[in-house]
Amino acid sequence: FGVDTEVLAHSRRRGTTDQRIVRALAHLISITRSVYRDAEPGIAMLDRRVQPGIRTAFVLYSRILDEIERGGYRVLDRRATVSRRHRWATALPQFARLAVPARGRAW
Repeated sequence: FGVDTEVLAHSRRRGTTDQRIVRALAHLISITRSVYRDAEPGIAMLDRRVQPGIRTAFVLYSRILDEIERGGYRVLDRRATVSRRHRWATALPQFARLAVPARGRAW
């Protein structure tokens, strides 16, 4: 993509995002989403106790990718984040599932 340390430093200094960086990040986000699609079914195979944390991370990291895109791929001069409200709205329902025993299991 033609991105080197000079392109990164220049973009950071100016607070802009060079199109080479945009293309590289768009490509990497596409690859990451593909890996996420492949990995998602595996979450259900994990121990029930760890599923809420993994699913929460899965959803929130996916949303960070959305925020990077929405922010015009400006990652050198700002941080892409998910709001605290969205973090709680994602995590609470996942962890609430632990309060309900799985079928056939006694706690």
